[in-house]
Amino acid sequence: MYFVSEVFHIYSVSLKLCIFHAMYQLYTSSLKLFIFHAMYQLYTSSLKLFILHAMYQLYTSSLKFFILHAMYQLYTSSLKFFILHAMYQLYTSSLKLFILHAMYLFIFHVVYQLPKVPQNGCR
Repeated sequence: MYFVSEVFHIYSVSLKLCIFHAMYQLYTSSLKLFIFHAMYQLYTSSLKLFILHAMYQLYTSSLKFFILHAMYQLYTSSLKFFILHAMYQLYTSSLKLFILHAMYLFIFHVVYQLPKVPQNGCR
């Protein structure tokens, strides 16, 4: 009877030890799985964040480039318009000056160079 009791005791201790070992293995593997899952989630979220950040940087730099390009286009077109306007103003003022000068020459040479009629009526 003592032998059966010892065998049963060894068996129950072994069984408990086996169960505890299995639970420990399950716990550690679950813990490892949890850690790997957390690391994977962190990696993928970091990767997503990196990709979103890169896309945002690209978008903002493209937007800045677009704005700078538009400002440059506006500046150059305004500058061209300013130059054309100045040339037009210069041309029209020169044309007016030319016309006034021509009128002056016409008046001076034609009107003032006519033969003068003597005051007493004789030539």
